[in-house]
Amino acid sequence: MPRSQNKRKASGQDVPHIDSENTLETHQGILEPSAPAHRMGQESSKVKVSGSITALALSSDDKLIAIALEKRIDIYTRVGSTFQLVENSEGEPSNILQLSFSPNVARTGRYILVSLADQVKVWYLNSEGKILDPSGGQKVDISELSTEAAIGITTKLICTHGWGQNEEAILSIQQAIKDTLSKALDTHKSEGQTKLEGNTALFSPDGRFLMCFTRDKAFDTRIMPCRYPSITVWYVETTVFHLLSHSGGILWAGISPNSKLIGFIGRDSAVLIRSVRMGNFECTLDLSHTGGAWNGIFSPNSKQIALVIDGTGPSKIKIFDIATKAKVSEWECPAFTIESMDWSPNGKLLATAGQFGEFILWDVTSGLERMKWRPYRRGEESDADPYLASDIRFFDGGKKLMFN
Repeated sequence: MPRSQNKRKASGQDVPHIDSENTLETHQGILEPSAPAHRMGQESSKVKVSGSITALALSSDDKLIAIALEKRIDIYTRVGSTFQLVENSEGEPSNILQLSFSPNVARTGRYILVSLADQVKVWYLNSEGKILDPSGGQKVDISELSTEAAIGITTKLICTHGWGQNEEAILSIQQAIKDTLSKALDTHKSEGQTKLEGNTALFSPDGRFLMCFTRDKAFDTRIMPCRYPSITVWYVETTVFHLLSHSGGILWAGISPNSKLIGFIGRDSAVLIRSVRMGNFECTLDLSHTGGAWNGIFSPNSKQIALVIDGTGPSKIKIFDIATKAKVSEWECPAFTIESMDWSPNGKLLATAGQFGEFILWDVTSGLERMKWRPYRRGEESDADPYLASDIRFFDGGKKLMFN
């Protein structure tokens, strides 16, 4: 697609760049890896696992790591400069695709971990990373309890019926009781465990609540009834649920940085923003005439929302003031598909990652393209799918970008 003619020199205050004379990609600057680069072998610590990793999460205090090995979760705790395995969960029916720690450990005095497979599950961990009984009961020592339970049976068999103390049959009884107790304990924990429906789970930035919903496929033209069209808000301290009903599928949902607002985009092209505390609608935008919004992100000050609008041509980004519903700015993007967005901490730049792996920085006030990086060269007829960039994030105070 033709690039914008209104281009200017980039200031590069937020992201490193080189002069426009050194690149053909853009007249403003180009994104480049920051120095020093981190390479394999330079890690501060390593965790060796025995299977295929499908998800992982790091606690907000950097003390625990949760790793999903397909259907099982392994918990590691930091010991000096290394991590040691301290706990693992029983296998789930399907592969675990997401793990997330609550961002506020101090609020609850324990770690809260969320896993996502065929449903969302909440796990409570103690300070050492051990999985706690959700009912709050005292920890069960399976080895001690199974030994106590087996003594009565094995003693009678040995003393009355002449069985040998070290016979394989005696040992098999002890092991069978231990296995039965272990399965019973897993069933007990599962029955008391908090489970929520959805294929996406997000903690609020302050850790007060968890939002779960089933995200619809954005470009499926067949309007199918969504199995779980509601958004579930689960409050961590009170464990109370609130359902935000929606008649159709949900394309996107997000939480504002101040944790006071929830925004979501429905199949009907409506953009709804609700107050978490009050539950009322703060803002409703009807974008059906533009082709509809399908992705969004709140500004760092929680006062604006940026929306990706897809019509018959290239994507557009529109920024709205939440309080007044007024459109603040609008511009066209060269990519037909924008997979991810992130706002710089100072609120001046918007990073987008999209079709054919293009990463672009935009000035949110003027809509001008500040920097661009296209990591892959491809022909005009190339399939975009292998190059789609799925995620992009600012970090280090907005000085660096991380992408997948």
